[in-house]
Amino acid sequence: MSLFIATFESVAVLLGIGVLGFWIIRRRILPGDILGFLSPLALDIALPCLIFANIIQNFSPGESPGWWQQR
Repeated sequence: MSLFIATFESVAVLLGIGVLGFWIIRRRILPGDILGFLSPLALDIALPCLIFANIIQNFSPGESPGWWQQR
């Protein structure tokens, strides 16, 4: 169940970034061509950072001592 929650959080964050971007463009705070820069920023930086932060927060080597071994 925790995998589903982590995946849902990742998708929700990306959806929130997208909605915020469209809101900013609709209100004409930033020009529409800036979206070409922000989209890779969200996918190439925000998503990996979210996954890495989730691993750091939830990983416990004591619970799975052989985590580095191939099975």
